[in-house]
Amino acid sequence: MIPKEKIQWMIQTTLKKYDLYSPEAYSLVYGTIIQESRRGQYRRQWVDNFDITKHAIGIAQMERKTFWWLMEVYINRFPIIRKVQFIDLCYNDPMAILFCRLRYLIIPKKIPLDLLGQAQYYKKYYNTSYGLATVEDYIENYNKWS
Repeated sequence: MIPKEKIQWMIQTTLKKYDLYSPEAYSLVYGTIIQESRRGQYRRQWVDNFDITKHAIGIAQMERKTFWWLMEVYINRFPIIRKVQFIDLCYNDPMAILFCRLRYLIIPKKIPLDLLGQAQYYKKYYNTSYGLATVEDYIENYNKWS
């Protein structure tokens, strides 16, 4: 597990470096990382028969198809991502943070300021109806691990 102060610093630094910082974006990425990997405790999706072509990796638990979709959408705006391979998200935490933020950046709806709103936003746009997480899980884990 990544210490709280270190992950907070990493998120803030990464988002500012790519001019993607706002307090609500920071909070949403932080909450996503708490929910998805317990602040980096899990570097791959915890499933039987893990398959990197199907399952999520990294502190933000991103799937390969989402990674390639975001690459296609943002490669010209963020040329640095040309150098990134999917497997890099497993241990390159700043890139995992960037891709997490890019996943939310594509959503035209504004990021809510409050925890409940962010939990709902996370569930709808990141975890989606296919994921097992709930709004209540997000809030509980945010309060427990933050």
